Amino acid sequence: MNNKSVSLIKETAFTLTSVIPFALSMAVCAGMGTFAGAVVACIAALVFPIVEQKKQMPKYLSFLIIAYAFNAFGAATVSLAIIICGFIIVLCCFEKKTSFPKLHPSISSAVILSVALTVTVLFTTDYFGIGASGNTVREIIASYLSLGFHPNWRGVLYGTIVLVIMITFPRKFKKNSKIINAAFYALLISTVLNFFLNPPEMISAINEAGKLSLNEYKDNILFPLISSFSNISYKNAFYCGVALFFSSYYALSENENHSRKDFILCGASNCLLGFGSCIVLPYGIKKEKFTAGVLSAVITAILVFSLQDFISRIPVHTCAVILIVGAWQSIKWSEIKNTFSSAKHITLFAVSVIICMFFGITYGYLISVALSVIFTNKKIVSKDF
Repeated sequence: MNNKSVSLIKETAFTLTSVIPFALSMAVCAGMGTFAGAVVACIAALVFPIVEQKKQMPKYLSFLIIAYAFNAFGAATVSLAIIICGFIIVLCCFEKKTSFPKLHPSISSAVILSVALTVTVLFTTDYFGIGASGNTVREIIASYLSLGFHPNWRGVLYGTIVLVIMITFPRKFKKNSKIINAAFYALLISTVLNFFLNPPEMISAINEAGKLSLNEYKDNILFPLISSFSNISYKNAFYCGVALFFSSYYALSENENHSRKDFILCGASNCLLGFGSCIVLPYGIKKEKFTAGVLSAVITAILVFSLQDFISRIPVHTCAVILIVGAWQSIKWSEIKNTFSSAKHITLFAVSVIICMFFGITYGYLISVALSVIFTNKKIVSKDF
């Protein structure tokens, strides 16, 4: 077997094991169901190997914005928010040279940390199986306090196993983790364990992913989308759309030499895949990897739709911890450390974190961007095509 074939196999394996766990986990935890997760996994598998792997956190940011809008305002509002984001991106690309305010490093670091904190708070209820509800950190914490801490210990076991695997595996098996993502091992092991500890004939309180079905899609996405068109929250759709737009150029603000084409790719990637996958943003298409993308998408489709019985038994606790650990692993601690270089940076960092926690990640992020524009004069300029 030649080097090209080996490289293709490795890249395809890494794509499959990176995309499937996160796509399914995000769809399940957002309440969209495994069918939506499976569809997005197929799309993400096609895109993943043909993009340059740069940043993951904007995916989490876009996912939280879309998940918040989906749960709070309905599918139609989410659709309008995505359209608004796309419209703004198109408008920006009409100009020959488009300049954007560069995010202040202290504020961008604060937003990254706030996203990880928000992911942790929102999905801890799924990790421990507490059953708390809410769309913001404040609402979830208030629900915790009212319900009390009554965890599902079997679910906690699954989640803790995932936690240990995702933290230790990349450190102990560095070479292997570049071929098979640790999240895949974590999902596989915890699900197999659930088969033994929680047989189908047993009555258990363990929350599981559920069956893949078109009816699930209709019940969770299509029908709510149609029925909520008459109740679109235009104001919230606008705010969420603008927040999605800013999350699209978040990564670009750290890259001085990007083109408008890169910006469009970032925006499309965030809007269309942010709710179901944490694949990284593209800075440029790598056409030579197209074969790996097609193979990954085909294999993903075969796996997720042929292993329905297995996927339906994935513990929701596992999905929650995959997202939590993935968010924290995406943080660049060196950048956060640099924010403590001056009193001004510390103040901006602290204020941004507090705002994001108090107002929620969507509105907190918009306020943080406004602060960034006020306290920095640096701009990035996109080049012509």
